[in-house]
This record gives sequence, structure tokens and C-alpha cells, in this order.
Amino acid sequence: MPWHVSIGSLLLVLIVARLIWAASQRKHRPQHDPQTARLVKADHGLLYAGMLLMPLTGMMVMLGGGYGVNAFGLQIIAKGEELGWAATLGSLHSPLAWALTVLIVGHIGMALLHHFRGKDVLKRMV
Repeated sequence: MPWHVSIGSLLLVLIVARLIWAASQRKHRPQHDPQTARLVKADHGLLYAGMLLMPLTGMMVMLGGGYGVNAFGLQIIAKGEELGWAATLGSLHSPLAWALTVLIVGHIGMALLHHFRGKDVLKRMV
């Protein structure tokens, strides 16, 4: 469990950095096909929301149980009493993991589909 929490904490920092970078690059993105633009934007929004909510709900599991949060041996949030509301929010961690997995598999599938249709999606992503 300590490694799970540590990696999740590191991912939270990286995800926040990625969100800041993505927001700064909005003007440099290619135009979407008008027929699928809403679907693409919704998918990307859900992916970002899932990536952000996964470590946050994981922290809620730890806080809800009164464990505190330690990452790589450093205490981030001290142990305290159990918090029912945090445990309730933390209970979303596992269903979010499954939902995010489905979104990621779908995202990979669509990227491959577009790549093999000759739209050079994978080259642009790199």
C-alpha cells in the first residue's frame, strides 16, 4: 500500500502539471471534425477528470480511515480521526478506476483507428 499511495501522489502532481500545460496549449490544437467534436471534447474532459479524481479519491480513502497520507516516506497529511465524508468520497476510487480504464481503452482504440485511416494521429500525439 505505501507504494500505491506514493505513486498516486506523484501522479497527482504530474496530472496537475499536465492540466496546466494542456490549458496553455489550447490554441495550438488541431481542429476537430465538426461531426465528432463534441464527443472528442467530452472524452478528453472525462479522461482529465478521471485522472484528477483517481488520486484525490485515493487520498480520501486514506483520510477517511484516519491514516493520513505519506508519500515516499514523507508525511503529506498527518494521521487524524476518521472522517465519514472523506470515506464516502473515497468509496468512488474503485468505480472510477474501472471507468477510467474503459475510457483509456476506448481512447487507445480510437487513436489506432484514426492512425490506420491515415490521419497521422499517433505522430501528432508524440
